[in-house]
Order: sequence, then structure tokens, then C-alpha cells
Amino acid sequence: KAAAFSGPKLRPLFWTAVTQVAAGSLFDDLQAPAPFDAQVLEKHFALSQPRAVGSAAAALSAPPQRRPGQPEDARKRLRILDERSSQLLAIAFSRLPPPEKVASILRSLEDFPECLPPEGVLSLQTAACEQKEAVEQIRQMDIQDMGQLDTPERYLWVLSSIPDSLAKLACGALLVGPAKELADLRASMETLLDCCQALKASELVRRCASTGLAVGNFMNRGTARSNARAVVLPDSLLKFEELRGAQETEEGAETPKQAEGRGPTLLDVVAQALIDESGFRSLPALREESERLRGKALRAKGVSVEEAEANSKQVCGTASGAFQAIQSASSSSAGPAGALRERVRRVCEEAQECAGRVQAAKEELAATQIWSAAKAGTKGEEWFTNWAHFFEQLTAALSRTRLRQPAPSQPQASTPQRAPQAAT
Repeated sequence: KAAAFSGPKLRPLFWTAVTQVAAGSLFDDLQAPAPFDAQVLEKHFALSQPRAVGSAAAALSAPPQRRPGQPEDARKRLRILDERSSQLLAIAFSRLPPPEKVASILRSLEDFPECLPPEGVLSLQTAACEQKEAVEQIRQMDIQDMGQLDTPERYLWVLSSIPDSLAKLACGALLVGPAKELADLRASMETLLDCCQALKASELVRRCASTGLAVGNFMNRGTARSNARAVVLPDSLLKFEELRGAQETEEGAETPKQAEGRGPTLLDVVAQALIDESGFRSLPALREESERLRGKALRAKGVSVEEAEANSKQVCGTASGAFQAIQSASSSSAGPAGALRERVRRVCEEAQECAGRVQAAKEELAATQIWSAAKAGTKGEEWFTNWAHFFEQLTAALSRTRLRQPAPSQPQASTPQRAPQAAT
């Protein structure tokens, strides 16, 4: 049953209330709201006023583009591969040095894999895995002159003639491929952790939540949506910008006219309350805090925990497989082969550490979403995008608002001042 109230009925705020407040959440230890001007709400947001429609911006992402390759003319001699496979391998191997040079590099392992183009190393490793039958067929053939083979088959002949070529290429592909991703993966997890911790530590977020809850309950008085103990964040805060009040028509009103003659939004009222609150931070400091949090949210929205978790598992599996392969091929710790094995071992350790950071970021994100009473199952990208959008709206509202002079405790009707009369 809605509580009784006096005054006009206000336009309702259609937010998402939370019935059960989680222990340790923002609403479990909610700060007192900043005092807001109820007369401004009753004046601008009375139910009889026409409704203004808000707008929201949508983010688009462009699909990745692939770079087409240019096949080279094949000299048909001794054909092992079919026409389609031969063309694809010719494109893949086009960045590699001649087969004889590749054979020399794989034998000595000097400066391997950095001495070869990364795309070439990855294409060789892929061919070694996918063309095992063709490689074995070439190994069993008595080839006296490599000129008998087409260019793709000549590279497969290198794979068939170099001992442990598959293990060496697995290590090379790891070092030029997945191992290079570990630094970016760790950095993305730090970005996500930093944003989560900043949100929970922000005094501005807490004041927006408590003041917004108080203002929203005031707006929803007399309805089933009133007296909410908690609301979904940041989704419910985005509703405040959508609800716009009536245009100001009187001079000397409490809230200044808005841009282009439009009335204030409900977020303007919250921003005004934050600015007017004595003992809180200055207006420039509030704007700076809002912009700082917006920047962190924008960076964090590009991080997918699910993709990071899948990538870290893949890197761990690839590194472990490469290390086992090179360890079985050569137990020597000396020379280029030993150096290659040591590099792969270090990548295995780095991959495990990175997987630990991914797990920590995943747990921190889940905990912060519970703290903010987010919808269950909300993806991190969507959640951070909504926070960034809210802070953008808040910064704009703070820029539209100015510090007001404290109103007298007992407002009195203003009377015109008479000019002093000259003595007669």
C-alpha cells in the first residue's frame, strides 16, 4: 500500500527496484542523501505537465577486415597437393624466405623465430599440423632435385626433412603468436580491476546513489514504486536524464533555465543537490571526478572477461603443448635448442600468472556488480558502457548547474523597496 502524502502527484520514475539488498552492497550501507529541493520537483514534474521524450545513444562496432592474399604462379612438376590446397599454401608461404633458407634456420635455430616473419612462422606451423599426410608422403619419396616440386611442396619437404620440425615450429608459433598477447591480456585485466575498484571507492557514486534513491522515491510517492530500498545501477540512474520537467516560465525561479528553453531533467535536480550540499566537494572537483570515472568506464567497456578467460586457457594449453613437444625432442639445455626450450618454459609460467589475473578480474567484476545491485547475468561490456553513459550525462548536468545561494529558513514574499524620500 502506498504511503499517504501531501502535494501534487508527480510524474513517476520507472526504475528497477531491488527487493533483497545483498550484504556488503552499496545500498546495505547507504549514505545519507544530499538535501534536494522538493518545491522544484513539484513545480517542474507535476503529473499534469506534458511529457518530454528522452534520447539514448547507441555504440556501433565495425567488423574486422581480412587482408586478401595474392597467389603466385605455381610451376607444375611433381604434384602432391590438390589445386586448392596448393594455392592456399602458396599464399600463406609468400612471406617466407626460400625453402633452403628456412631449412637452414630450422636446423640451427639461430635467432629463431624472430628471424622469420611472424605470419610465415604461423603458416608453417599450421601447415605442419594440417598437412601431415602430404608431409609424410613427401618424406617417403626419393626426391633428388627440389626443382621437381612446386613451391608449396618444397616447404613441406623442408618440414619432412628437418628433425623435430613440428616441435620447433610449435615453439616458434607460440613465441610470435599467443605469447605476444599476454602483455595486452594482463593490461586489460588491470584496466577492468582499476575501474571496479574506482567505482566502489568513489564518494560521488555513493552520493549519486543515495540522493537519486531519495529523489526517485519522492517522485514515485503514492505509487507501488515508492519506498524502494535499492535500485539496479547504473540502469536506474540513466532514467533520471530521460525524465524532463516543464519549461521555466517565471523569472527568479530556483532552478535556472535550461539550454534551448527546455525544462530541467531529474538528473539536473540531483546534480543541483550535490552542488548545494554543504561540506561536500566543489563543482570543479565533482566534474573532474565524473570525467575521471567516465574515462575508466570507457576503457573497461572494451574488455570482455569471457574472451579473456578463453584466450588465457588457450595460451596456457598452447604453451604447455609446445613445452612438452620441445622437451621430448631435446633434453639439452645448451645451445639454441636449450635457449628455445627455456623461453617456452617462461611463457608457460607467464601464461599461468596471466590466467590468475583473469580469474581475479572475473571475481572482482562479479563482486562489484553485486555491490551495485546490477541485473543478474549482465555482461561486463554492457555494464561498463552504461556507467560511461551515466557519467557523461552527469558531467553535462554538472556543467549546466551553478552553485545557488542558501535560501532563507523562512521564505518571505518579496516586496518592492521604496526609494528614500527627500526631506521636505
